[in-house]
Amino acid sequence: MLNQGGIAQGLYWSMYDQNEQDTSLDQLIASDNLEKLLEVKVLAFELRGQSEPLIEYLSRPATLKRLLRIVFNVKQTNELTERAIEVLQCSENLKSILPNLVSDPELLQLPFEALARNVRGLTGGPTDALPPGALCEPFIYLGFNKLISSIFAVPDRIKPVVDFLRANLKYMRAWAAHTVNSLAADSLRLLLVEYTGRSEELTKDIADLTIASGIIFALVDFVTPANPTAVPFECSSSSAALLSQIIYKEVPHLYKVVIDRIPLLAEFTFGAQVHGPSIMRLPLAADVLVCGLSSMITKTTLCYHANKDAIGAAGITQAVLDRRAEEMTKFVDEKKAPQQAHLAKLRAESGNGALPQFRLTPLGVKEIDTLETQYLRTYALVLQLLNMLPSRFQYMASLAHPGTLGVGYFVMLVVVGRILSITADVRNQLYFVRTGVNPLHEWIAGNSGGVAVSNTFDYSVYASLSNFANAGAGGSSQTPFTDSLYVESNGIRVPFQLTVANLALKLLQLKILSHVVTLFKKFPEHSNLHFVISRILLPLFEFGGYIPSIPMSILSETSFLKDMRGISDEYTAFKARDSRLSYYVTFARAMLRMSVRLSDESALEEKRRFVSANQSRNVLTTMSCPQTVPALVALMKEGHSGIFKNICEFLVENEDFKHFSRVHLEPEDDIPKTFGDARLSSDYAEAKKHLSSNKQQTVASEFTWTVMPEENGDSVFGNFGDFTGIAGDHQDGSTFGVGDLSSATSVEDADLYSQFANMW
Repeated sequence: MLNQGGIAQGLYWSMYDQNEQDTSLDQLIASDNLEKLLEVKVLAFELRGQSEPLIEYLSRPATLKRLLRIVFNVKQTNELTERAIEVLQCSENLKSILPNLVSDPELLQLPFEALARNVRGLTGGPTDALPPGALCEPFIYLGFNKLISSIFAVPDRIKPVVDFLRANLKYMRAWAAHTVNSLAADSLRLLLVEYTGRSEELTKDIADLTIASGIIFALVDFVTPANPTAVPFECSSSSAALLSQIIYKEVPHLYKVVIDRIPLLAEFTFGAQVHGPSIMRLPLAADVLVCGLSSMITKTTLCYHANKDAIGAAGITQAVLDRRAEEMTKFVDEKKAPQQAHLAKLRAESGNGALPQFRLTPLGVKEIDTLETQYLRTYALVLQLLNMLPSRFQYMASLAHPGTLGVGYFVMLVVVGRILSITADVRNQLYFVRTGVNPLHEWIAGNSGGVAVSNTFDYSVYASLSNFANAGAGGSSQTPFTDSLYVESNGIRVPFQLTVANLALKLLQLKILSHVVTLFKKFPEHSNLHFVISRILLPLFEFGGYIPSIPMSILSETSFLKDMRGISDEYTAFKARDSRLSYYVTFARAMLRMSVRLSDESALEEKRRFVSANQSRNVLTTMSCPQTVPALVALMKEGHSGIFKNICEFLVENEDFKHFSRVHLEPEDDIPKTFGDARLSSDYAEAKKHLSSNKQQTVASEFTWTVMPEENGDSVFGNFGDFTGIAGDHQDGSTFGVGDLSSATSVEDADLYSQFANMW
């Protein structure tokens, strides 16, 4: 009868294959039978147990070479290959094995040669075109990813790999050519992006390797292919993600190289003659474009605020500020797109600061002047490339089926909306710098106090369209909107020049809004389209009295107010409105609020505090929020100094807006000031009636909010307004749907398109 130790030993050996249970690990190692050793089912367990004989055996160069050949030199996978990959995956237990591997160029060659076999054009220079690689077998990518992940788990092991690749640039180019596979792309991300914990010298060596092998050039080409059919969509997608990550993580030495190539992404977004399925490559290029713009504008703004004292001490004169404004106005007023030859040079070399035609008078503050010099050429070229937008919209409209808008047109509207939403990035990051609180995570379901759940800012959420149809420019309302436009120091106001405002002025100059507002009449039921238009109009309107020409162009130079008046001469109850009328009411209420400097973000936070039964801490308590034209007139007579007088006067004097207010707004005048969009009118009346009949119920118990499963930004309002036609009534039959209000998390670009897919 077996004793306890014998039972344990019997159970242990029963895990081996039946025909090998009499053969010990020592015997397999002694006989140098690697294939049989890999068949041992508890091999990974032995590695984790730091078995010295096993680790010593696997550390031998000859054994490692055979192990790598089993993974990378076979034509089809088998159980032995899978076991070999499992060994490569045990990174925490290969501390004495992997150093031997990375120090031997002959061993390192095996995994990279497996990728290189399927790629043409590896012997070219760094700026030569790199074709995507033909797909390898899936197990090749899996083994490569596991091996690289294990090696890169320790920074000291990366340097030998970098040196090997620097001596064999074709392998680095082969690696980039296989971004068509997500595992290969992820392993490349570990090399290029995850620089935390590495020495400055190693980070610089990786950047030099990346530039010498032309990887950034190749990734840009994959996102902006001259022949889209020659580059798999997955390759473009992975490349765009890598470029964006380099930007928002500000990878040293590579960040500027990518920023210098943002105009190439803009050229493709606004000018590439794509059609059919290739249209969906535009959001990929646009994603890198808006990421780069957001980074440049946000970093410049933060630099101004960080050097506020230096600005006050620099003795900046009004003449310098006027000269800078004139220089930027020339960029905005430029009517032609950049020459193709100029853009072609960007594919071959990195930009070296501001060229003579891209000059901005220095302020005299070193940090600011250096940053503006670094960004000016890219920013100015993007401004010029926006001149292609009108013809871009015409081209996309020509591709659409009769009676439809077309996916390409819709994609371009989203791009414009995302560019304008960069203001939210600026305000959020200013708030984070000042408080250490992440504004994107400040509100969570069930936490009525709005306590922050994270003290780190997620820089990967850039230029995202707001979830809410009535949001203005976006961002934290605790950051004044003017902080995205200028700083004041020592009695002088210094406007920023690399701003969303100048991009907005360019869009107005191109008369794009005049056509955009007509889409309401052409597509009265397309709430997804209306939502995206709201992300263009309302952020522009929030410029208010700061840059009056921006909102006034919407009011006076388009048919917007005339179209609002012409929709109906009779009042329509809240729940009977179509999407167009619902959005017109939303816009009217928002314009009334913004004309008195009450941002929609403030209104949204008031709603949250209202439904959470919290005391208001916002500026909305200082004046009544105007719901109608008569209310705005009364407020103006009170003599408030903080309103935008020119816009207020226009609204109260415009016959079209007065008519819309009289027909559609004034019948719903009995609304709490915090709910300025009027979408709660019928539900509020119902709730108030219910509360008056049951005095025992408190506001806190009736007005609660939790996260709901819907992800669409319009539907999270529930009964606040069903713009998508999917919100509906509650399953329990209740009519007051404040419970549908969820936290205002940003929507990633990829998710946005899936939400709007039913448009086409």
